[in-house]
Amino acid sequence: MNISFTEIPGQSPLYLDYLHNFKKVAKYYIKDFRNEGIYEAHFRDVLSKYPSDRKQVTQTIKNQYLGKRISARTSQNIKLLEEKNSLAIVTGQQLGLAGGPLYTIYKTISAIKLATHLNEKYPDFHFVPVFWLAGDDHDFEEISSISVLSGENKVESIVYKTDDDPEREAGSVGGMRLEREIDGFIEQFGNTVRTTEFTTDVISFLSTVYQAGKTVAESFSEMMFKFFDKYGLVIFNPQASDVKRMLLPVFRNELENYRTHASKLIQISAGLDEEYHAQVKIRPINLFVNNENGRYLLDPLENNEFRLKRKKVKFSKEELVQLLDSSPEMFSPNVILRPICQDWLFPTAFYVGGPAEIAYFAQIVQLYKSFNLATPIAWPRISATIVEKSVQSLVQKYGISVNDFFELKGEIFNKVASLISEYDIDGKFDAVGGTIDGIFEELKEYLAEIDKTLVDPAEKNRQRTLQYLTEMKGKAEAARLRKHETSMNQLQKSYSMILPNDNLQERELNYFYFANKYGLGFYEYLIEKLDGMNFDHQVVLL
Repeated sequence: MNISFTEIPGQSPLYLDYLHNFKKVAKYYIKDFRNEGIYEAHFRDVLSKYPSDRKQVTQTIKNQYLGKRISARTSQNIKLLEEKNSLAIVTGQQLGLAGGPLYTIYKTISAIKLATHLNEKYPDFHFVPVFWLAGDDHDFEEISSISVLSGENKVESIVYKTDDDPEREAGSVGGMRLEREIDGFIEQFGNTVRTTEFTTDVISFLSTVYQAGKTVAESFSEMMFKFFDKYGLVIFNPQASDVKRMLLPVFRNELENYRTHASKLIQISAGLDEEYHAQVKIRPINLFVNNENGRYLLDPLENNEFRLKRKKVKFSKEELVQLLDSSPEMFSPNVILRPICQDWLFPTAFYVGGPAEIAYFAQIVQLYKSFNLATPIAWPRISATIVEKSVQSLVQKYGISVNDFFELKGEIFNKVASLISEYDIDGKFDAVGGTIDGIFEELKEYLAEIDKTLVDPAEKNRQRTLQYLTEMKGKAEAARLRKHETSMNQLQKSYSMILPNDNLQERELNYFYFANKYGLGFYEYLIEKLDGMNFDHQVVLL
């Protein structure tokens, strides 16, 4: 079962046109992901412009896998990256605790499925799925909590909190070491979800992967490895010092040409803002510098000087160049430059992303020319909602559809109440409203004959009366909901499953909520059921 994104309120017009009307956005993206006729030429373009030393990149990957017993498929894929006809299918994500929202899993499955599809269809090339660990971000609050449904089907937030000073500037999230409070985070998860036959296994898994002393990147990587290594997924950590050294040409280019880059980006973003919206705010320069106190964006000053944002620390351009050469690990890209870094290291044919990523991709396509790189094609990730049997039973009981949840959102409660109630509130208030309209129209005609100045006051009274009627209707609907409290509570539980916090399930609920109910290997079921070539919102009926 599928639901078109056009039927789900609140979707980005830019994303909808990217999916369904590419001609309108072609000037921003250039390459249409649906046009398979351009694929082979695109693959050759990527390969011809790929700048990095393949053996150096693969040796770095091998170093990151030291001590792990990797699958034959992953081992083969790492070797394939050395081949001149190999291309990468890249996805990535911030390193949310326990994987963050469900879409992290969907992104990964999308990359694996797309690589499999392309390997079957284009035997002259090799395609390797790669997961880029986006650990350079410094917003720890953004990745420090997950959402699950409690035993009462209420959305609950599980938060990892430490005793660190909240005012202290955080460094890169990936390098942060977990503290003893991680045990409390896992314990809170176990106390919140309903106890099932799988709860002990899930708690044991999380406790093994997320331990005090491990970094956030190590834990996230281990989790993804345990799930997806057998499918050949290559997991890559860009924070390693040898990786930063390979990225020196990118960092130097940005440092030398940041004004030109910013000018191009601002021009494109202005055009986007006129037609759609610019997803990312453009900065004067797209580099961060790490020091012992945190991770800071560079701010250009006059006279070829730079300052760490919100700090008094200054550098001359020559000092920055020297620092870059001696300690490249101190530098990291922002969200605009990250794709360039990614595609400098990997011959990326496709980047698998969600609506927000595809939106900001429109801003940066032109930047690839400044680095003489081929632009990858943005591939929309799988989007899905898991519908459990209890929800299916309720939908059948009340004669509604899963689509109704997405189209009506909160109004679905009044729809169900109207279906099961003997009171037709809509019909009654529509009839009364029509009668009042008729009475006032007749009255205004009569008053116009006597004195035209009386028509305006009559119209204002009509509007006030109808406003009062609307308020009364709201109260009547609320009373009807109370009259069917049991049914509304059942509906609320289903609503929380499908649209937790009034948002798509994939953007709110964590994978381990479902693993707790259906087993740690639930991702295998999702791989089987989800269609990587389907660009609607998929509904998975359990």
